[in-house]
Amino acid sequence: MRWMIGGRKPIDSFEPFEALETAAGTYKPTADGSAQPIPGSTNLTHAVPGVESGTLESGRYRWEPWNEPDYVERRKAGYGRVQAVFDRYRGA
Repeated sequence: MRWMIGGRKPIDSFEPFEALETAAGTYKPTADGSAQPIPGSTNLTHAVPGVESGTLESGRYRWEPWNEPDYVERRKAGYGRVQAVFDRYRGA
């Protein structure tokens, strides 16, 4: 399986973007897996962020743009112990 962005581009291809837009819906399936009709404008039982006029609405998430992530390089607490074990077997 290969994840796609908006059904058009492979997710492993890089192109900058400034927002993610998403929506989710659930339905009550019939025995064959198709959506069971229910009273209302759609056959969705739940929708996030919601349904308006029979259409699944989407939500948009935006963030401040950045070029380099902030980080501090550090060794974990057990680094010395693991290094000592590897040093014992190095060249053996």
